[in-house]
Amino acid sequence: MQTSSKDIVVYYHPGCLEHNTRGHVENPGRLAQTIDVLNSFGAWKVADLRGHAPASEDDIDTVHNPHYRLRVRDLCGRGVGMLGNSTPACRQSYKAALLAAGGALAAVDSVVTGAYRRALALVRPPGHHALPDMAMGFCIFNNPALAARRAQLRYGVKKILLLDLDAHHGNGVERIFYSDPGVLYCSLHRDFSYPVTGWVEKTGEGRGRGYNVNIPLPLRSGDADYRAAWDEIIAPLAAAYRPELVLVCAGFDAHAGDPVGGMNLTDRGYEWLFREVLAIAEKYAGGKIAATLEGGYNPEVLGRNVLAMIRQWSGNAGSEIKITGKPKKETSQVLEEVKKVQGETWSCFK
Repeated sequence: MQTSSKDIVVYYHPGCLEHNTRGHVENPGRLAQTIDVLNSFGAWKVADLRGHAPASEDDIDTVHNPHYRLRVRDLCGRGVGMLGNSTPACRQSYKAALLAAGGALAAVDSVVTGAYRRALALVRPPGHHALPDMAMGFCIFNNPALAARRAQLRYGVKKILLLDLDAHHGNGVERIFYSDPGVLYCSLHRDFSYPVTGWVEKTGEGRGRGYNVNIPLPLRSGDADYRAAWDEIIAPLAAAYRPELVLVCAGFDAHAGDPVGGMNLTDRGYEWLFREVLAIAEKYAGGKIAATLEGGYNPEVLGRNVLAMIRQWSGNAGSEIKITGKPKKETSQVLEEVKKVQGETWSCFK
C-alpha cells in the first residue's frame, strides 16, 4: 500500500561520499552537486527524500562470491588504492559500497511493496560492471543486479525488465543473469567502448537464451539513434515480455556534455527516454520502476538530468516531447542485426 502522497522516492546516504577517489572522474562531487541541484530546484515538492541502511553481507552474497566480498573488506581496511580493473578505493570504500547496494535494495523494496510507484537510488560507487568475483569500471558491488535478485528471492517477481541506459555495457549484469529468463536485460551502449563487451551475438545461454539483448550504438549516437533503438527493439520486446517490474541502470554518461561517454544525447533526448521507460512501466508493470545511479561524469549535466527524471516519473512531465531526425546509417544496420539475432527467440522480430 502506498504510504506517501508522492509517487517517487529518492534514497540517498551521505556515507556514499566517503568513497574518496581522490580526483578520479567518479568522485564524491558528482553526487554532492546533484543533491545540491535537487535541493535548489524543488525536487522534494514532487519526491520524498529518504535515507537507507547498508546492505548486509548476506545480501551481497546473493550475487557475489563471499570470498570476493571478504577480499574487498580486507583491501579497503588496509587502505589499498585500487581494487582491480579501473576501480579506485580507500579505507571507507567497503562501507560506501555496502551503502550503495543498500540504496538499490531499498528502492526495489519500496516499489515492490507498493510504498511508492517509482524509486531512485542516488548512490555511489556505481555497480553494473562489477562481476561476481571482481571489481571493474569504478564498480565494487553490482547494485542493479542485487536489486533484481532481491525482487526475485524476497518477493517472487518472475519477470523483470532491466534497462541499461549507461554509455557503457553492463558486463557484470550480463554475466550474472546470462542464463536467467527471469531478467530481460537490455543494454543501449556505445560500441567498442569500455569494457569492450556487449556484442549483438551475446544473447544468453540455456533457458536464458534471448533474454540478453545488446544494442551497441556507434560513436556519437544522438537522440534520433536512441529513439530508433527504442521504437524498433525495446518497445516490441517489452510488449512481448510484459514485465512485472522495470529496473533501470540510470547512466547519464551518454549525454553530449559528458567527458567520458562519447555519445550525443541531449537533455531532451534523456527526457524522452524517461517518458518511454515510464510508459512501459505503466502499461505492463503497474507503474513500478526502481532505478540506480550509474555513470554520468559532468556534475552539471548529471544534476539537471536527474532532476528531469524525477519530474518525469512524479507525473510533473510538462508538454509532450518529440524526437525528430533520422538515425545514422550505422545505427540502422545494428538494429537490423539485433532483430535478426533476437528473432530466433522473439516472434516480434520475425
